[in-house]
Amino acid sequence: MSNFVQVRFATTGSAVSQVNHDFRLTKPSYLRDSMFHNSWNNHYFGYDPKQVKTRVKESYKEYNEIFRENHKKKYGKYRNLTKGKQSDFLSGVVTLSPSINEKLKSGEVTKDELEQAFNNSMKMIHNKINTILDEEIELFSVVLHYDEKTPHIHFAFANHTKQGESVHMKLKSYGRTYFQDLVGEAFKNLGYVRGNKKSTARNLKVGEMHQVEIKDYIAQIKGLIKKLQEKKKDLKELISLKQNKVKLKEQLDQIDLVIRNSRILIKENINRESLEKQIPVLEEKILDIEQLENKLTVFQTLKTSTIATVKSKNKEEKNRGINISKQEILDHLKPKNRIVNTVQELIKKNSSTYKE
Repeated sequence: MSNFVQVRFATTGSAVSQVNHDFRLTKPSYLRDSMFHNSWNNHYFGYDPKQVKTRVKESYKEYNEIFRENHKKKYGKYRNLTKGKQSDFLSGVVTLSPSINEKLKSGEVTKDELEQAFNNSMKMIHNKINTILDEEIELFSVVLHYDEKTPHIHFAFANHTKQGESVHMKLKSYGRTYFQDLVGEAFKNLGYVRGNKKSTARNLKVGEMHQVEIKDYIAQIKGLIKKLQEKKKDLKELISLKQNKVKLKEQLDQIDLVIRNSRILIKENINRESLEKQIPVLEEKILDIEQLENKLTVFQTLKTSTIATVKSKNKEEKNRGINISKQEILDHLKPKNRIVNTVQELIKKNSSTYKE
């Protein structure tokens, strides 16, 4: 069995979706639980998704300010980055051949050894990027997934230099083949090497592997589309709430757009990377709907509870008002009753005196 390790880089226009995927805030349909390594928890290396998202957004703002100033100097007017097209999120993955599964199961490679190799590979990748660009590029996060077919790590860097250049394009022009050498070096003690350069046989295997992955991605996308359609149906049932109609209709339009784009990808058999990127988009939309449904359910519960409380309170106030009125009447009549009693006593006394 082949023992290869490789690293891939890509930019994404939906950084939040990728963070949700990496930290399992959205659950992909292809997660596994039947393999030996699936029993281990994913390793997040101390990163917190909320802090990562905050930092990603701050970095994008920094990138946008540099871009605006550069555009002003070059063209005489300010212009913002185009969201979804000009990304400040350079993501990547380090993967191993499926042979790692058997090595872990047999004990030939331990969990600690694997994590150490992944950790070393990330340090080498980060150092190499800083050396190429001659500046410190921010590392947003690193996560190690054990819940898929093979253990692998996802990482994410800021995608701009201090001058506003794209890190991704700078690395591409430098030659990313050097990073394959780095991960090969990091995993050599575990018996893994980088793929042979320009190997026809290797490329064929990769091509075949990509075809399998494409089929898997298409199946995942179809499954997510079906789930999204079910969520859409549930959402329509909540549209009767007048105060939520506008927001719900916006959500329904967004769902239709995501489904339509996903079907276009499947129909046109777009490349593996595009299909892979579409999965977290669908997953994030499903998460958005679930969160909206939860909010609406809470709203309905609070609304029903509040109405019941108000009705109960009004009833109590009404009853209390009647009781108070009765008591006030009684209190008001007390002195008059005393006068009547006094007069009656005087009359009775006088009457007795007269008889005598």
